[in-house]
Amino acid sequence: MRVIFTVLSFCFLLISCLFYVAHAAAIHDSTARGDIIAIEQALANGADIDERDHHGRAALHVAVLYGQTDSLGYLLEHGADIEAGNSIGWKPLHAASRWNRIEAIRLLLDRGANIDAHDDFGGTALHLSALVGKADAVSVLLEYGATPDVSMSDGSTPLHWAAFGGHIEIISDLLAHNANPNIINSEGLSAFDLALKHGHEDAATLLEKAMIANRA
Repeated sequence: MRVIFTVLSFCFLLISCLFYVAHAAAIHDSTARGDIIAIEQALANGADIDERDHHGRAALHVAVLYGQTDSLGYLLEHGADIEAGNSIGWKPLHAASRWNRIEAIRLLLDRGANIDAHDDFGGTALHLSALVGKADAVSVLLEYGATPDVSMSDGSTPLHWAAFGGHIEIISDLLAHNANPNIINSEGLSAFDLALKHGHEDAATLLEKAMIANRA
């Protein structure tokens, strides 16, 4: 009898798990398609609005990734966690900034997203957009008040990452918002050092001038 009960319990648990996964997959797939009706149905059928997929992403991350701003807004209106982290701690704002989803960035910030939230490595949305050269995202983040000199766990600022990539437009934008070019990271490197190290001579020249001006 005990064996039968154990088997039945296991079967019930398995069916429940499959049911849960199916609804989780449904809300992510519906979000990727921008199908609001299907999202609504998935939630009505018991899907967890903040359930993660196999990449650790919540539906909000998926909405951002696929540029589905309407889906993003719907999910936020229905209680999705605006600070949900994926497998490396990226919040939806990190993802929006990485992929240069300007409408999503504005929507998330207008809904109260923490503009200086850190991922598992200490990076912010501004670090990410500076690193990958997304000048529009950097501009919007600075417009909304992102901290120019926010530091990662290794002491690197967005200016370090912009210098690493040689992104002159972003370097100029950060400097215009009073980013400090003289900050040294844990390896003893300034943004100027990184630009020079990686062969970005124009960026290095710009940063050298800024360092001198900042010391005056």
